[in-house]
Amino acid sequence: MGRPTNPQEGSAEQLLRCEQVAALLNLTEVTLAEWRRLGKGPTYVRFGLRCVRYRARDVESWIASQEVQPTRLVAPPQAGLGQYLDRARALRPAPMETAKPSEHSRRGESS
Repeated sequence: MGRPTNPQEGSAEQLLRCEQVAALLNLTEVTLAEWRRLGKGPTYVRFGLRCVRYRARDVESWIASQEVQPTRLVAPPQAGLGQYLDRARALRPAPMETAKPSEHSRRGESS
């Protein structure tokens, strides 16, 4: 029995090469390699030292897990630029007071 020439034909699991996954995710193969090194990204299968493949279902599952539901942050009606300026003023260090001439130095000037 020969191996199917089309990976989708007669195969329950389609294995994708790194270049295919990179193109699908609009990334470089270097990024995928870095993700593998860091333990990030889709699950992969390694055959030997250099042969890495990704199961299509694992890539699809990983893409679905990256989904983020957008939330709209609604500020209270009174909120505006003023709240940011107030916060900036509160975080700014207080200006240093200049030293006032002491009574002793004033007396010395008048003599």
